[in-house]
Amino acid sequence: MKQIVKIVSSTYSSLAYNPEYRHKPNIDGDRSIWQVLRHVPWHAYPTILYDYYRVYTIPCLFPFASIHLPVVADDDRTLEYVNRTVNEDLLKYLIEYGRQRDGTLNDILIATFLHAITAVSDWDHKSQLRLRLTVDLRRFMPDGNGGGICNLGGMEVINLGTDINDDFDYTLKRISSFMKQRKARWIGINDYIGLAPLTVFFPHRLTEKLLLLAMQSVMNLGMDPYVFANMGAIEQKDITFDMPPVEARLLPAVDYPPHIIICFSSYNRSLTISAGSWPCTKKQIERCLGEMIVVLNALSSEKAKDTESVA
Repeated sequence: MKQIVKIVSSTYSSLAYNPEYRHKPNIDGDRSIWQVLRHVPWHAYPTILYDYYRVYTIPCLFPFASIHLPVVADDDRTLEYVNRTVNEDLLKYLIEYGRQRDGTLNDILIATFLHAITAVSDWDHKSQLRLRLTVDLRRFMPDGNGGGICNLGGMEVINLGTDINDDFDYTLKRISSFMKQRKARWIGINDYIGLAPLTVFFPHRLTEKLLLLAMQSVMNLGMDPYVFANMGAIEQKDITFDMPPVEARLLPAVDYPPHIIICFSSYNRSLTISAGSWPCTKKQIERCLGEMIVVLNALSSEKAKDTESVA
């Protein structure tokens, strides 16, 4: 998405100085997922397949629902976005907070969301603290770039079960540990390698029907988790247009209830947490994202208390 915005910005800026400018299309660019997969060594395939079936197949034998926000009945079909901002000072503190605990900002935000949703939802302590995380697969490419505008994203599932308490650092430690393990085992590649046997041994239409049936079964059981997407930093130089915008954010797709896609992106030293909502989920999403800011501010407040006690 950032690549598309960068091209649009560059095109508008060029047209401002040269009305005859025409952007040169990248006709020969590679848009296949194979540009990523060809960098995965064959000896890694057994590990990736094992991880795929461990994450996606075994949990289906014990179908515990994923944690969801309650949905209220509403016939309105107006789509809206809910946004919450983390200011520069708090963002700097959170990055340092994670560094001191051997975690990343991404880890902190995952932990924050799980603490927030358990606080504002009617959690039964049985549904799983499960999230589907987006992964940028360009990490596996030597130059870190794709051959064209295409989707080079993967998915990773994190599940903390029902083990969560008021100790934020405990949750953060578990998430950081999980993410390190997964990053060392071809994170995000699972789906592509795990589904390969279906595409090889079954006709395309049958494969498509089997996947749709599996997805429907997962949704009917309430197992399908929310999607949590790290959209990364938006560089000012990439979206200048005629002048740099004061604010910029990347927004996720609006999913159908009860599913929600939460994303965060940063620009100009601040971070925005966003989610698309329908009227039947808007108030719940507002409460959840608002609670995320409360949790993050509480981390900063603990530092202030510690400083005062030392003084």
